[in-house]
Amino acid sequence: MERPIYLMPVGAVDKGLLEAIARAVGRTFDRPCRVGERLVDPAYAYDRRRRQYRGGRSFCVCGGWICPKLIGC
Repeated sequence: MERPIYLMPVGAVDKGLLEAIARAVGRTFDRPCRVGERLVDPAYAYDRRRRQYRGGRSFCVCGGWICPKLIGC
């Protein structure tokens, strides 16, 4: 069996939306997709001057998870 894809929400995300995305991702990549637990509150990474979140490696730390591939960071 192939390793699953995990969706790791950052901040508050609607559970129904995450489940719908997980189903679509699973169908698209033909492998299991699961929703993990919320990792962090991203408020600390918000740059008011630029009105956007700072990226960077510190924002992508997966709460102790080892993530061979990160999408969205």
